[in-house]
Amino acid sequence: MSGFLPYRGFVVWLGGTVLVLGAFMIFFFAGWPGDANGCLWGDDTPAANGAAAFIPPSPHASRAVLNAYTALKNKVAKDNTCYCEAFSVPDAALGPPGVRQKINTWFNLYSILTAFLIALGVYYSRSDGSSSKLIENDSLMPDTYIFAALFLGLGSMWFHGSMKEWAGMFDTLSMYLFTGFLVFFTIRRLWDNAIFFWIAFPATALAFTIVGEIISAANHGANVSEYLILVLVGTYLVFESILWF
Repeated sequence: MSGFLPYRGFVVWLGGTVLVLGAFMIFFFAGWPGDANGCLWGDDTPAANGAAAFIPPSPHASRAVLNAYTALKNKVAKDNTCYCEAFSVPDAALGPPGVRQKINTWFNLYSILTAFLIALGVYYSRSDGSSSKLIENDSLMPDTYIFAALFLGLGSMWFHGSMKEWAGMFDTLSMYLFTGFLVFFTIRRLWDNAIFFWIAFPATALAFTIVGEIISAANHGANVSEYLILVLVGTYLVFESILWF
């Protein structure tokens, strides 16, 4: 197989990296606007003036004001349900340039390598034209898989880097996009209906993201995304079992 097609996976990989990581770096240098993610508050009730409560008081403020500010920071830092790694509560609330959870943020760059390896495998399969597998042929399916694997990591960076509510949607969307792909790719192997795949797959990822955000907004501290991911993974295992047996 000749021409551009064997290289299309690399174009998806490079274009996706530039687009998603490039946009992330703009906020990295410019700062993160918007409200803090609901996980920041845990069981605490945010101050009426929101992020403004975390503007450091003047060094010349009274001892009582300084103590109250420290107590607020410590309480929110202790009670928050934001995963994995300690971070600055004032930075999460106020959104200055930089990233909040440094290890979690930069570790997600792993997806650039994994997506590249997938693209490399697709390239060899398309170059010799010997593979009839759906995940290796000349359709858009392999390219979609490359982007889903890439976005799984790069999308997660937005939440861990900013701790902002709107950026958290990129994290959840990336998870639903990848697990949703597994579900509908398996269905596609069982049922030769490409139209169903291209409608149901993105619609499901988007629907899970929206529903998850609505439920999370009403239940701060609840691990909503974990339950929804389990639903998708469980569905995938059901169809994968059907495929195998």
